[in-house]
Amino acid sequence: MGFQPKSYRIAPPVYFEVDYTLLGECVTGCGSVTFMYNGSEVTYGTVTGANEHCWLDRNPGAAQEAETGTDAEDYGDYFRFDDAVNACPGDFRLATEAEWEAEIASWESEDSAGAFKSPLKLPVAGYRSSESNGWIIGNRYNGHYCSDTVVDGSRSRSLHFDISSASLDSDFRASGLSVRCLKEVTSD
Repeated sequence: MGFQPKSYRIAPPVYFEVDYTLLGECVTGCGSVTFMYNGSEVTYGTVTGANEHCWLDRNPGAAQEAETGTDAEDYGDYFRFDDAVNACPGDFRLATEAEWEAEIASWESEDSAGAFKSPLKLPVAGYRSSESNGWIIGNRYNGHYCSDTVVDGSRSRSLHFDISSASLDSDFRASGLSVRCLKEVTSD
């Protein structure tokens, strides 16, 4: 029998909806942020990415900061585009296309190895397909991360990476993708 993923908090085809209440702020530079996530208080660390932006150290819903990049505990929850735009706590938000492009350019290699070796430690969580009853596709092999950009009525821009490439592409807005939240750090 082939690879069997660990159990997920969400059974297909249900998608995750989040109720956030921010309890703390990202402190000087990149500290930590405490907030309510789906009824539980969580504290996530932050890391500094390209352009000195402050990113959460994991995807919303992940049990831990990515340790291997292929462990289901690293993946977090999957969000449809319309839910993803509200998936980040407080003044954190989705990345723009330009911010994802800057991240890719800063990686050691433009592929899944580079994504995981970057300060963001992006796992290969795959995506939850809108076309196959919500099953998770490509976990352990590729990553699909939301951006804040709509392409048209049915698609939005997203970061894709696998073992041989990394680029910005588009996904159906009804598919469930990973989210990584960031905020700009302003100097006073």
